[in-house]
Amino acid sequence: MGGFAFDIRQASVPSLPLRRRYLTITPQGAEFLLKMKPNIILNITKAQIQDKSKNNDLAKLLVCIQALWFIVQTLHRLFGKLTLSLLELNTLGHGICTILIYFVWWDKPLGVTQPTLIDDTEAFPLATFMSILFVRWD
Repeated sequence: MGGFAFDIRQASVPSLPLRRRYLTITPQGAEFLLKMKPNIILNITKAQIQDKSKNNDLAKLLVCIQALWFIVQTLHRLFGKLTLSLLELNTLGHGICTILIYFVWWDKPLGVTQPTLIDDTEAFPLATFMSILFVRWD
């Protein structure tokens, strides 16, 4: 979902690769950063994360209604002792999995590609150290 990254465009530390725009922090790096300097990672609210999402609840609801409609129709045919093709049984399994996934991931933001940038100047020396172990180069 983008995660956190050091914004190194204005960095004056010579050991950072200045041709890069930002250094993406790995999950282990975020854990290390929280232990070393917990005030650098900003207090991010749920609303800020949801603001980055490219999907809305209406689109999710329409997909769930369509999947539920197919499941109900297929189960009605199954309990009515009508034949079902293998394709319909396969699609029924996919429809059930779709409903379960939407139920579990309803609040998960969709399409977040840009990280939350850390541009604090006191973070640049730490970014230099973390670039060895805890950074993915993007």
